[in-house]
Amino acid sequence: MSNVVKPADRYAGLDTRFWADIVHMAEVNKAINLGMGMPDFNAQPQSIMDAMCDVLVDGHYSLHQYTKSSGHPRLVKVLAKLYSHLLNNEVKDDNILITLGAYQAIHCALYGLINHGDEVIIIDPAYDAYATITRAAGGVPVHTALKRTDTYRNENNNDITGADALMPGMYERTVTIGSLGKAFNVTGWRCGWAITGHPGIRHALSLAHVVSVYCCPTPIQEAAARVFEIELDKLQLNHVDCMYWTQLCALMGKKRTLMYDMLTDMGLKPMMPEGSYYMVADCQALIDRLDLTAYYDKRGKTFEFVRWLSARGVQAVPLTVFYSTDNKQLGEGITNELGANKGFYLGR
Repeated sequence: MSNVVKPADRYAGLDTRFWADIVHMAEVNKAINLGMGMPDFNAQPQSIMDAMCDVLVDGHYSLHQYTKSSGHPRLVKVLAKLYSHLLNNEVKDDNILITLGAYQAIHCALYGLINHGDEVIIIDPAYDAYATITRAAGGVPVHTALKRTDTYRNENNNDITGADALMPGMYERTVTIGSLGKAFNVTGWRCGWAITGHPGIRHALSLAHVVSVYCCPTPIQEAAARVFEIELDKLQLNHVDCMYWTQLCALMGKKRTLMYDMLTDMGLKPMMPEGSYYMVADCQALIDRLDLTAYYDKRGKTFEFVRWLSARGVQAVPLTVFYSTDNKQLGEGITNELGANKGFYLGR
């Protein structure tokens, strides 16, 4: 009898090691990690910390037990009000599913709607999980790539409002996914949501959710609901300048400008982000001047440059990982920097 245990066939050929490699590379080189989508300073609002403390210390016993599979009612209600405003549509409670982060919302959407052999169109550059989860669900990723100039714009124009759902007739044909981690800079809390105007789509996502995690942590959802209520009250009173996101944009805007200027002074060609803290930079001119022999990587010159950069104390991400094999040449020479959400750029 063999002692070898292999993953199920549906996971054959899937490679999920990239992000672990980036973390390991940064740790070995003691590099400042610009490769992870999270801040390295206290960017979360005090209100969400206070809300969590109140729930844990003074919360009703029910807040420490299971909640509804579709989502904690208080959080669902406030999200319905907020997204009714954002999507310019009536979002009802039963249009919302609370998930274990935005990642699980993507998982539920693909597992809930894809049958074996279904083709899924993915526009490169794309979050690498789209293709990975599609294959695991039995689907077939079909990649198409934007032109390089459009790529920069698309990569950085990343808002949380669900812009596609704002188009006429699209609310019932789309799934708008959001994340508490990115909304309030608490990525470790793992709370997200999926919103759709189509009851059949919502039901499909719910089935995938129930058979995976069933429900999400109640205390986190309760704390999230309380802080969303605070921000929604400010919006309804037209106190927009006092909202967390308004103040965060001002802070991140300064960091974005400083990062852009620094990369430009280095001779790189960064693209100014329009709605994300990711900054894409064309590093080809620098790569062409370097001897990267000692940093050989079979995945290409951009990976070699990332290794060279990490050895000098800065960890970036090669943009090629967000392209399919056939389109990787479009990402060569370009790196993804996350400097706008790192505290050290403005000094500590």
